[in-house]
Amino acid sequence: MKRLSILFFVMSFVLWMVGCATPQTGIIAAHWTPPGKSSEPIVISWESVNSSQGHMFVQLGKGGERFRGTYVRVSAGTKVEAVQTIVSGWGPVWGGYDWGPGMDPWGWGPDGGMGMGNYMGVSSYPVFIQKYTGKVIATLFGNEGHSMRCRFTLVNPQMGLMGGGVGACQSSKGSKISAKF
Repeated sequence: MKRLSILFFVMSFVLWMVGCATPQTGIIAAHWTPPGKSSEPIVISWESVNSSQGHMFVQLGKGGERFRGTYVRVSAGTKVEAVQTIVSGWGPVWGGYDWGPGMDPWGWGPDGGMGMGNYMGVSSYPVFIQKYTGKVIATLFGNEGHSMRCRFTLVNPQMGLMGGGVGACQSSKGSKISAKF
């Protein structure tokens, strides 16, 4: 009987570990607003690689540019390198874009006074990670050569994107995406 109990415990543990490692997939209902035009509904899809990273995909309208890239769910244990690869492409090219009224400016640094579009020195990444724990950031690249930055504030950070939240994306052409999921 003891042997059977141990076997049951081991099998349960293995199944639990496999379940934790299973990638999750999902969709986010969103609205895309091209510069100077009215918004239209689109879908952002995502697939996790692990509990804090994954891939995101979006197409801007029917027959429009298709974007794909990676996301990181920022947490206290997030490595600087994971964040750096996402936001390093957000440099000066983004400086002229406004995230819009009512949006969290996502400032960084000790006083939170610099926007994400400004240069972020390596020493600032730990501060960024501490301040933005529970949020998701992403950089996507389009099949027509444009790029997109995204940010999401999670309702339930432990559940990742599956737990819902609000967010926004912006392309290097100036179009914007808003989402509530």
